[in-house]
Amino acid sequence: IEVGSNSIRYWPPAALTERLFVLDDSFREPGLVQDHNSLCSKVTDFNRNGLDFLWSQSEEAIKADDVELAGKLAAVLAAEFSNRPEAVFLRSRLARLDDSIGNAVQLAEQAFALDPVFEPPFEFLRAHYQRARLPERIEAMCEQALSLPQRLSQSRRRSVLSVLAELRMSLGKHQQAAQHFKEL
Repeated sequence: IEVGSNSIRYWPPAALTERLFVLDDSFREPGLVQDHNSLCSKVTDFNRNGLDFLWSQSEEAIKADDVELAGKLAAVLAAEFSNRPEAVFLRSRLARLDDSIGNAVQLAEQAFALDPVFEPPFEFLRAHYQRARLPERIEAMCEQALSLPQRLSQSRRRSVLSVLAELRMSLGKHQQAAQHFKEL
């Protein structure tokens, strides 16, 4: 084949050899290819069984009010991810469908205890304590979250400070509220 001033020579036995090499399964895959395939399958299995997958399945169970699926998911979350605040709070959300899974408020408190900076249990508990008229619990949660400044984003810190300032203002603790408003 002629291409301009350059030429490419074609040698038919080379093409036949290449074709046999590509089509022949008797050649072992290189170790790098095997490692890559193994890693890909492990990542796929992890994602399939991981927290993200369970989270999406839980969302579906909650939307469908599927108590049976909620119970199964809660059992897996409790067994596999008991030390993760996301999983404990997810169990709290599932418990709202069925009390046999556990007490939703206790599970949310457990999730908050594992990670006071994790926003969903904080917001759930804040709303619950507000309805239950337990401002001292909200105050304690805010103080606990603010005690971890290195883990709080600036916007999250402002949000928690705002909640605490408004709460203390409503409780008549005007000096402390003013201090928090200055920090905002």
